[in-house]
Amino acid sequence: MHKVYYQPEGIWVGDIMPYGEDGTFYLYHQRDTRNPGPFGEPFGWALATTKDFVNYKDFGESLERGGDEEVDQYVYAGTVFKVGDKYHALYTGCNRDKVKARLMKQVLLHATSDDAVKWEKNIAETLLPPQEGYATGAIPLCFGMRRTKSTCSSSARVWARTSV
Repeated sequence: MHKVYYQPEGIWVGDIMPYGEDGTFYLYHQRDTRNPGPFGEPFGWALATTKDFVNYKDFGESLERGGDEEVDQYVYAGTVFKVGDKYHALYTGCNRDKVKARLMKQVLLHATSDDAVKWEKNIAETLLPPQEGYATGAIPLCFGMRRTKSTCSSSARVWARTSV
């Protein structure tokens, strides 16, 4: 049977965040091992590239997850864009254990890359917490699927404008 979707052996692929440049498509995604169940083991963004959506080059984890005490223990949805010669990723960081303990919510984070494969995080400089009144665990994104005027901080709107 022909496989229609990209899926590495033994992995559930989730939340594909595509970026395209010069005929190459960069498919950033989450890899859930389902060990011991869904969202069992923390993950970052993995990367696969393709020019034809039939053949793929697998880079493994590209934007690495943080440690168990860091705000990006899990790297959730986001976006990639390029300004000049530098690639930027805005992504959601979540520490599942701290969210459960009500010590933090999910946060918007920023990373940069020279090659769109390996990323340097800028957590201390760009961590954007959700605005007051956000539900615990809500995703503070100002781009893509959750864009509304009332949910964007002024700092995040600046980044969202840069990506357009």
